[in-house]
Amino acid sequence: MGGGNWGGVSFDPSLGYVFVNTTNMGGIGHLVAGTAGAPMAYRNQRAYERFLDQDHYPCQKPPWGELAAVNTKTGDVAWKVPLGNFDELRAQGLENTGTPNVGGSIATAGGLVFIAATNDSRMRAFESSTGRELWTARLDATGNATPITYLGRNGKQYVAIAAGGPAHLRNVGDMSSNSADSIMVFALDADGPDQPARDVTSRAPADAGESAASDTASAVLPDVEGKALVMRICGKCHGVETFAQTRMSRQEWKLEVEGMVARGAEGTKDEIRRVEDYLAKNLGHAAARQ
Repeated sequence: MGGGNWGGVSFDPSLGYVFVNTTNMGGIGHLVAGTAGAPMAYRNQRAYERFLDQDHYPCQKPPWGELAAVNTKTGDVAWKVPLGNFDELRAQGLENTGTPNVGGSIATAGGLVFIAATNDSRMRAFESSTGRELWTARLDATGNATPITYLGRNGKQYVAIAAGGPAHLRNVGDMSSNSADSIMVFALDADGPDQPARDVTSRAPADAGESAASDTASAVLPDVEGKALVMRICGKCHGVETFAQTRMSRQEWKLEVEGMVARGAEGTKDEIRRVEDYLAKNLGHAAARQ
């Protein structure tokens, strides 16, 4: 579960450098025969489960995220630096671990690379030629997106980012409060980015597999009404361990289940509604981490 992602790369034509951010994070999974009536003959048991420790951090040696510059004239890596830091690990003296990241960077003519893809609710500016971190700012939530830059009517340059949350990285680290619905904009001056020029914020509400024969999968879900239905509908194509540690709002679970149905999960409208209800009530932001 590593390498570059859909955020793509940015390019500085004056240097001839391509900038790419990468994630270094192991995954777990193996193929098993599908159950009767399943849409596929085989399925990925545990289905892309992250290789995480008991505190939800990657189990392999850091850095878990990096930003690199590739010299297009030679093909060599001009520089590479850790990208991101978890606050709770820094408090323990663990610096430069990097974090998993999804989203791209932008390169400006002024010799800067801006990126906010890291799973630590930060936006950063790096010196294009050296990779030196010049500036960082806290966001309302993780910005798993690519920034934009533009010139305002007042002649100032701005950099903006959509900060909504960690998306598919929501089960890495303590992401229980990492959710927002914000557009954050920073003004640039001679000394670099200033505090947000405008912060348009309205927070999202905080409330919101495997065959039934598998005792291991069953044990990770709360044993309340609707559990058997979730096991039957969600467990045909992947194991429930994949999402049992995830915490999302009701709207986020609704979108997740709609995507699952679009990929072939079967159930009546009432059953799908009950699945959404079970997940929102038992795996919502307010539910305690196991």
